[in-house]
Amino acid sequence: MEELDIVLFEFASHGAALGLARCLRPDWPTWTEPSGSAGWTVGVSIEPGPTDLARLLRRATEWVAAAHLPGITLELDGRLYSLPPARRRPFVDAPRAPLTHWG
Repeated sequence: MEELDIVLFEFASHGAALGLARCLRPDWPTWTEPSGSAGWTVGVSIEPGPTDLARLLRRATEWVAAAHLPGITLELDGRLYSLPPARRRPFVDAPRAPLTHWG
């Protein structure tokens, strides 16, 4: 059995930590706990490898955007990273006006 990797997200408020934990919980084991100077930590267990991590980070950036946060800090393998909110994609499938042939 392979070991799980742990990703830690840091929040100033308990409410924000609970919000991310609820968002991630359907797909990953999560927990929240108080942390010294940062306020609250959300811990997430993921499968080793880039695929599960990529899914987790996409979901977290989408949640950050929906929560209207400027970003969050995460710790992975002992390193700290800043995770910005997901950028909204412009809607490109809008209906186009029919082409008209002139002359």
